[in-house]
Amino acid sequence: MVTETKKILLKDIDKITCLARYFGGATVAEVDFFRLSSLSKVHPAAGGRWWTSVLAVLDVELDKVLYFESLALPFGATSAPLAKSADSSALLELMSLLGWQVSTGDKLKKFSSTFNMLGATISFNELSKGFVNVSNKPERIEDIEKLAKDLEARGPKGVDVLPSLKGKLLYAAGHVFGKCARIATPLIRHYKSFGSKSADFESLCRAIRLAIGTLKEAGPRRISLWSEQPPIVIFSDGAHESDLVTRGAVVVDQATGFKEVFGDRVPDDVVTGWRQSGRRQLIFFAELFPVLVAKRTWADRLRNRRVLLFVDNQAAKSALIRGYSPLVDASKVLADIFELDVRLGCLTWVCWVPSKSNVADAASRLEFESYAGIFKRVTPRYAETS
Repeated sequence: MVTETKKILLKDIDKITCLARYFGGATVAEVDFFRLSSLSKVHPAAGGRWWTSVLAVLDVELDKVLYFESLALPFGATSAPLAKSADSSALLELMSLLGWQVSTGDKLKKFSSTFNMLGATISFNELSKGFVNVSNKPERIEDIEKLAKDLEARGPKGVDVLPSLKGKLLYAAGHVFGKCARIATPLIRHYKSFGSKSADFESLCRAIRLAIGTLKEAGPRRISLWSEQPPIVIFSDGAHESDLVTRGAVVVDQATGFKEVFGDRVPDDVVTGWRQSGRRQLIFFAELFPVLVAKRTWADRLRNRRVLLFVDNQAAKSALIRGYSPLVDASKVLADIFELDVRLGCLTWVCWVPSKSNVADAASRLEFESYAGIFKRVTPRYAETS
């Protein structure tokens, strides 16, 4: 039974994109593509819209997507009954009595492979190539730039725009499956609360410009369709004993049998930077840093792949999931990680693992005997990856 209080809930962009990934992946993996040219003979009056007669349904019992061909054009398609029938006015009146709102005229949009939702654009133009593209609408980025320029023009007196700017940045970044806007979030929050005592104004503006630049340069986020291909697995770990700070990581790609490991001392200049605020305990930074180095080292492997990342430090796991840390001086490492994720188009799921089960534990302590004959030892890469 349908009442006027019921409606279709599209929910958020993550849900829509995941649904598209599953249905698109099922098409590639399980069934042959329909010969659309033959459907034009069934619906000769469809005006090239016969492809809309293919209906995909998820069978939850079989856990498969089943495909059907409609004998009549779907509701709303060109030449469908509502569009051409002499009784369309009566049908519209009936739907109005039921409490349904039906778009007409300019608001009645045609079927398209691209549509806008919640300030973002979702495109299925590359679905046949295995990708769903998600991007921000241009005017959303323009609004953010306008607020940022207003802030810089007014100087420290313009901090009243920070809450709005922070919200718009996070919203735009979240809609393209990235956390690059988190680059500026800690500085915005601290500056708004404590003023120049926590961060200087120029550093704040620089972080905001970097976040906006990442959003503009990254382009659409390409989401790979669902497939049976297993994700790449990375274990990372860090260690801090006395004045020695070390880190290591291992990678396993079950799809290709690729297995590598690295481990060495954290460069002295990096450690010195961590100590500038007077901090003596560096384990959080030691745990976070190898994640960045691992993604740079194996960037070519991670491109457009799903990644399971295991860390044995709860603070590091939380920072990687939430996209920021209360420690402002950790923002640079997090920013580099998230910016690299955007450029590589990889989807990372972060998990905690007990230290005794962390495969990278020995590598972080520069002990490599247990990896012999299984993992290839490599030199970590510090340089930026395009």
